[in-house]
Amino acid sequence: MINLTQYWETEGKKETVTIPFPFDEVSYYEETYPVTRKEAVSLTFENVGKGKLRLLGEGQFELQLPCDRCLEDVPTTIAFSIERELYSPEVELTEEQQDFQTCVEGYELDEEALLSEEIQMNWPQKILCKEDCKGICKSCGQNLNKGTCDCDTFVPDPRMMQFQDIFNSIK
Repeated sequence: MINLTQYWETEGKKETVTIPFPFDEVSYYEETYPVTRKEAVSLTFENVGKGKLRLLGEGQFELQLPCDRCLEDVPTTIAFSIERELYSPEVELTEEQQDFQTCVEGYELDEEALLSEEIQMNWPQKILCKEDCKGICKSCGQNLNKGTCDCDTFVPDPRMMQFQDIFNSIK
């Protein structure tokens, strides 16, 4: 927890602090992934008015995430930048402003909650081991990047299924 009182009290005060990245693993949709590399996170607090701070920050870390096609682990770097306004407990907030105050408890900033939110917002949409990843066989589960299998890959055209039903009834 970072005490924000000094920043809210001193008009025009601007200070940058560096905090260690606090997680050894990250959870996303009930899955947990190990953090393989982490860097310190830089946070800049700037008083921009009575009871109002601008918080700027940036950081990055690396995890092992499964490829969306073949499920092989891929080292994935997630970089994030933070830009928020934080308000003192004395300031009356609109509903929208309150939505962005979830990491502030009284006069303190919960940096773990802040970073958790940023990780969720910056999670990659698609993770591939390589652009032309072939994925896995739908029948036997063979990683098609490492070799082929003898499974039947014929997929009938669904528009022709009515004709197939007719032919099968004639037999």
